[in-house]
Amino acid sequence: MSKKEKLDYWDEDTWRKLKDEFNVSKAKKSEVKLPREKTQKAQTLMYLYKNKNSAVLKATAEAAICGAMDIPTKDIQSLRHLSKQDGFKILQGGELHNGAKLPSGQYVFCGFDDINSFWSSKRRDAEGLDFSSIKDNYGHSCATCGAKEGKEHRYTKKIVVLEKGHMDPSNKMDNSNIIPQCKHCNTVAKNHFVFNCHGRVKKMTIAGILKLYKRGELENIKKEIEDHLKK
Repeated sequence: MSKKEKLDYWDEDTWRKLKDEFNVSKAKKSEVKLPREKTQKAQTLMYLYKNKNSAVLKATAEAAICGAMDIPTKDIQSLRHLSKQDGFKILQGGELHNGAKLPSGQYVFCGFDDINSFWSSKRRDAEGLDFSSIKDNYGHSCATCGAKEGKEHRYTKKIVVLEKGHMDPSNKMDNSNIIPQCKHCNTVAKNHFVFNCHGRVKKMTIAGILKLYKRGELENIKKEIEDHLKK
C-alpha cells in the first residue's frame, strides 16, 4: 500500500470537528495540547472521541486503531498516555463511571470540558531532558528491576527498551526527576508511586491509592487518617 493510500484512512471530517470542539474547551484553556495529525496518538484520540462517554474495550480499540492505520494489531499505550501524560479526561479500569467501577481494560473518554485532575502542563514539560546521560549513569539498566537495555527481559522475554520513569509524578519531568525504567516497570508503575533515585518505591500517590484500593479499604484509610489527625 502506498503512502497516499495509507493517508486515506485518516478521517479528516471527524478530526476537523474534534479540533473545533477542542479549541473552545476547558482542556485547551488548561494548556492540554492535541497530538499531531495522522499520528497513532491522534488516531487513538479520534477513536475515543467517536465513542465519547461510552466504555470501550482496550482490545477492541487497539484493533480499530491499528486497522485504521493499516498496521498489525499491537499494544496501544496512547490509550493510557493521552490521560496520564497529555491531560485528557479519560477514565480507566478501577475508576467510577455512571456510579459503577470500570472493569480493567476499559476506557471512557469524557470530552474536552474537563481534564485529568492529576495532570499539570508544567510537570509534563520534557524539554531539556538529557535521557542519554541519565541512562549512562544507570549503566543502561532499568533502575527498578535491573533489566539491561537491548537484552531479553527475564520476565516478559521481550527485548528491553528503557523509558523515562517519572520519579515523582506530582513534580516537573526534569533531569533530577527521571530514572530509566524498562517498559514493564514503567507500565506497572503508571502514576501510582513515587520512586527514589535507586528505583525503589518511596510511597504511593493519591492517584495510586484511589486506583488500587477498594471502596471499603478507602473508607478504613479515611477513618485511620481522621483518628490520626485528632491526636
